Amino acid sequence: MSAVGNTRERAKLITRKSRLSIRCQCRLLHVPRSMVYYQLSGESAENLQLMEKIDRLHLDDPSAGSRRMYKYLRRSTGKKIGRERVRRLMRGRGVETDLKLCVISKNSQVVV
Repeated sequence: MSAVGNTRERAKLITRKSRLSIRCQCRLLHVPRSMVYYQLSGESAENLQLMEKIDRLHLDDPSAGSRRMYKYLRRSTGKKIGRERVRRLMRGRGVETDLKLCVISKNSQVVV
C-alpha cells in the first residue's frame, strides 16, 4: 500500500459523497478513521497575544533568543510562561535571532 502514498495522502482520497461508507473507504485504503474526522485546533487567544508581543519585542531587540524573550515576557505580562512555550511560539512565528553571540571562555584567552 506504500505505492499509493503516505497515510495523510490516502486520507485525502476519502470523500463523504462516495457510494462507499467512510468506514469501508478507510479499511480499503488502510487509513484510521480518526484521521478522516480529525480537525486541527487553532492557537488560543492567549497564545496569539503572546505571539504579537514576541513580534514587537523582536523588533526592539532582534538578538534576543528564547531565553531572553522568556524573561521579557515574564516581566511584561506578570504571568508564568514556560520557556519551551516561548520557544515554540517563536518557531511558529518564524522569529529567529539575527545575531549569534560568540562566547569566549576566559581560559582560552592569551595573556601577553
